[in-house]
Amino acid sequence: GLPSVTFAMVGEQVESAESLASLGAVAYAGALSDGIGRVVSHAVSQLVCLVSDPGAAALLAARAHGLIDGLGAEKIAKEIMAL
Repeated sequence: GLPSVTFAMVGEQVESAESLASLGAVAYAGALSDGIGRVVSHAVSQLVCLVSDPGAAALLAARAHGLIDGLGAEKIAKEIMAL
């Protein structure tokens, strides 16, 4: 997998983004409600850190990958078929 730098476009995304960041699965640049300039600055800073430290980038990607089982489409299909 690839490391991700993310941000929240709307308030409903903040909790999920912060949760993923607290698990070390993504680098979170903030919410657009904090100002686009601030979010862009944080995102660029996070990207520079990840490019400068391949080990940290690999760890971030590994943590994100560890949160999923790869069976999401199958699970959704089963739920739809059960309707």
